[in-house]
Amino acid sequence: MLYVHEYAGFDAVAPLEATVSAAGSSAAMASGAIAAANVHDLVFVGAASNGKTISRLSHGFHVRARKYGNLSADQIPKTAGAYDVTALQKGSAWVMQVAVFRRSARRRRAPPIH
Repeated sequence: MLYVHEYAGFDAVAPLEATVSAAGSSAAMASGAIAAANVHDLVFVGAASNGKTISRLSHGFHVRARKYGNLSADQIPKTAGAYDVTALQKGSAWVMQVAVFRRSARRRRAPPIH
């Protein structure tokens, strides 16, 4: 399964600011801490479970796709700081990856999400 999301307004030279990933077998999923250094960075989440659903994603994240035990979501935080993404799953194994993308220095407001 391939999910494609398009975003605009991010740094064209070095957009990737930070990444973190985690895996486990409990019902609770947690990414571990990741820092968004700038206001309006994009925090993107990709998660997969061998169960059929992932639910109760951390407050403030917008689910973009949820099928077959997979989930993609994002958030454009209004403040810089550390984020720890959590969710629940009903399978026996899961993986979660979170990436922070840096907005363009020329952009003063939140970039549009398509």
